[in-house]
Amino acid sequence: MEKMKWTFGILLLLGVHMYFIKADNAGLYPPSEELNDEQGGDDDVCDCPRTKRLVCGTDGVTYFNLCSLICASDKDPSIAMRYLGRCSIMG
Repeated sequence: MEKMKWTFGILLLLGVHMYFIKADNAGLYPPSEELNDEQGGDDDVCDCPRTKRLVCGTDGVTYFNLCSLICASDKDPSIAMRYLGRCSIMG
């Protein structure tokens, strides 16, 4: 019974850890490989690397990396880089 408690505890910790790893990417503008047709799929796909280096755009969107921001700015020239890192909810 004690071994079962330890096993359950370890599995629970791993599950919580995996949840937060996935949640860390929530709200990010996706890398170009994940763009659908509405977001600029097929014809307009940028060949961006999958390197995660968060960038905050002037539109308040957190982009996966600078390439993703540049890809979005091709569609909307008013988008520029505000600063490196995740956009804060405080503005």
